Amino acid sequence: MAGRRAAPRRSALERGVVGAARRARALHQARIAIKRARYSLERLAASEGTADASALERLIAVQELLGLRHDRNLARDLVLRAAERLQFSQAEAARWLRDLARQLGQEADEAVEGLRRIVEPDASEPARANP
Repeated sequence: MAGRRAAPRRSALERGVVGAARRARALHQARIAIKRARYSLERLAASEGTADASALERLIAVQELLGLRHDRNLARDLVLRAAERLQFSQAEAARWLRDLARQLGQEADEAVEGLRRIVEPDASEPARANP
């Protein structure tokens, strides 16, 4: 088709930001789904008198870690926006906020590592037998 221009390609940074935002939304939606599953399991356990305690503990741990990751990422984004606003007028404050944002990002990453330990337990640990 002559005369038609191709849409500009996104830079690697733009693609990375969009991908990260999609992953963050997906993880937040997963946390909500896990919370609903947890509450359903708790209600079932209360009405039936039975419960798989280890499954419930894992759901709670995953929900808490996903919540921690979500909260830290939201806080990091707020701090980075504040640092950007201060960048030219108050350089020291902006540096401090960027350091805080880096720390919040590390805590979010640590939450993900905690999730991995729950979801992918160490193969060297002996498997638990279900009675």
